[in-house]
Amino acid sequence: MDPETPFEDDPRPLLCKAAGARNPPSVKALLAAPGIQVNARDPLYDGETVLMVALRNESLDVVEVLIRDERTDVNLRDGFYGRTALHYAVDSKSLMMVKCLLQRSGIEVDVKSSNGETPLCMAVGKGDVDMTRLLLEEGRADVTLAGCVSMTRRPLHFTVLRRYLKVVQVLADFMEVQVDPENGVSDTPLGHAISHRHRRVARVLKDFGAHDEKDDKRNYFWRKVIAGKRFICFA
Repeated sequence: MDPETPFEDDPRPLLCKAAGARNPPSVKALLAAPGIQVNARDPLYDGETVLMVALRNESLDVVEVLIRDERTDVNLRDGFYGRTALHYAVDSKSLMMVKCLLQRSGIEVDVKSSNGETPLCMAVGKGDVDMTRLLLEEGRADVTLAGCVSMTRRPLHFTVLRRYLKVVQVLADFMEVQVDPENGVSDTPLGHAISHRHRRVARVLKDFGAHDEKDDKRNYFWRKVIAGKRFICFA
């Protein structure tokens, strides 16, 4: 039987079916078949590759088998959203599958989907602290790269919008000195936190050295007002 020939009532390649069934032995056997297309696509699921099928079905064993095969291309995109395997792994919220992918040399960590979303922005958008830290520590993801909400916001600003305090702490820690980049739309993350009364988020950002020009001007104004009142009292 030709492993590349699908059944008449099912157009999916056999390798995609085996990956979807979470069947490592079948996947291994098919990978050993002559002429097998390791990066075959599933026509029923947005052109997902075999690896993406395994990731979507949260089969770590199959993912590990595919990653060990040098023929597996980890940077291919699906046919609809333009997402890569790393996007799928982050979306699954499986730290182990993301770790497995990050061990593969040549993987593109800061790749953007069709709508400009990076894996890091997917993680911060879910408020996933551990996933965010993993992408930064082991994946060396670019924390300053815009890719959240139509490509206009950077991860820190987007996290402030969502008020994910713990994720804000992780991002600010990795950004070191540069903690208040402009979002390309209006204000800084600190400015947004202050204007929307997200006091705890604002405090975290200030603790990491963030500053906002508008906030500095407001503070200067009120210091002058208070100083003026004190002068009048003692006059």
